[in-house]
Amino acid sequence: MEHIQYRVNDVAQETEHSTLTPLQILRRAEIDPDLHFLVETHPDRVDFQDKPEEPIHMVPHMRFETERQVIEYKVNDEDQTTRHRHLTAREILVHAGIDPTTNYLTEVFPEHMSFEGKPDERIRMHQHMKFISVSVKPTPVSDFKLFADQLKDLGYKVSQNANKVTLPFEIQTGKLKGQQVTLGFITNGDFILHPPSGPHVSPRLLPIHPEKAPHPVGGVHESEFGKEWEYWSRPIEHWNETRRNAADYMAHIHRLFETL
Repeated sequence: MEHIQYRVNDVAQETEHSTLTPLQILRRAEIDPDLHFLVETHPDRVDFQDKPEEPIHMVPHMRFETERQVIEYKVNDEDQTTRHRHLTAREILVHAGIDPTTNYLTEVFPEHMSFEGKPDERIRMHQHMKFISVSVKPTPVSDFKLFADQLKDLGYKVSQNANKVTLPFEIQTGKLKGQQVTLGFITNGDFILHPPSGPHVSPRLLPIHPEKAPHPVGGVHESEFGKEWEYWSRPIEHWNETRRNAADYMAHIHRLFETL
């Protein structure tokens, strides 16, 4: 089979294969793919930073260059960078100044994955990943106040009894605009990771219908707040893409009422 000649960083290379991946091209050129990524410069310009295993159709006289990895990501909403394609959960925490002996790492974007008990598991890094740290210490009672305190900062008149939060609420949009209701929420000590799965509403606005069905029909249950209440099971599916605070959660609540 005829060999195909090409260049990497202006150094001559050749292959008998009709396709190679960027990883294979880097390794054949004895370049560490954990620290560098490949860029095709001729006949086209293609950046393979996030496509290290994409097949490249090889043609004679192709040219490639390498660039140092600079991957941007966030830990607890703080900007971080690395030049490594792989990091362990421990390394990510340490780089962010977080003690890995008292915290574990959770990926929240683009996937949701906990590394609890797996601090040395290698993570393939991609641009714009998001992580949070979770304390392994017992949750202080004050942590249950995080959601309530953020609601107060937004101007809501909040009452709290242990992990139950209630507040008066005026519906701002939709066919019930202007109606006054009371909302209740069951809060979690790890609110940033797990927000309330939906509001408890008084008075009842929807027929009880616990079976699954699109909003506003399904997922309406009896409420532990009392006989005048009902619980809407309405998890905020895009939580990992938000700032994970009370303002973003209440925007979700407003949309629920807007679409009744």
